[in-house]
Amino acid sequence: MKQHTQDHDQFRRHPGNRIPSLFRNRWPAVPLALAAMVLAFGLSAGPAPAAGSEPEGSIRVTVNGIVCAFCVQGIERHFRQRQEVKSIFISLTHSVLLLELKPDRPMTDELIAATTERAGYDVVKIERIETPFAKERERLRTTDR
Repeated sequence: MKQHTQDHDQFRRHPGNRIPSLFRNRWPAVPLALAAMVLAFGLSAGPAPAAGSEPEGSIRVTVNGIVCAFCVQGIERHFRQRQEVKSIFISLTHSVLLLELKPDRPMTDELIAATTERAGYDVVKIERIETPFAKERERLRTTDR
């Protein structure tokens, strides 16, 4: 037991292993204080999403300049890099981009517009629609013909 105490004292004497003087006498209380702050300010890892920003249905984005399959691939590539996007469908006939977001990953209209513009296209209109993604995709596919 004496050896253990000596090792512990040597450990504490080493300058790199010292408890900062601010916490020296209060060290056991620091973890409790941190836990209290976490509980007081919430347990979420990031900011809470604003009310009404939860994805309900899909997002329809009308875009200028989509004329070919390469345009579609470029836009899809930019949106697939986003962590918020679950599914994407682009209609060449309607120049519409249809997005389905992951349940707990909201995406603002500004971010959608910025991602579209980064791909090289202009956004005309962004609509959040109640229609589920699969149903809206089928509607766009059937009217494409």
